[in-house]
Amino acid sequence: MILDIPLASLARVVSMKGTVEFRDWLNELAEFDRSIAVQIMEKGAVLYTKQIGFPKPAPKRTGGR
Repeated sequence: MILDIPLASLARVVSMKGTVEFRDWLNELAEFDRSIAVQIMEKGAVLYTKQIGFPKPAPKRTGGR
């Protein structure tokens, strides 16, 4: 169980290939933000939806946040 969600109800959402340079840049950005790369990607998606006017709010990624 992760937080209050059973493992069986979690699914892989995104798997992404990129250059080593992009990976390192993303990890450096996450460290600067005191978070992790997954949280950076999540925050980016939420902010992007607001920027383009997508009306549906993002559900919580996990049971915790």
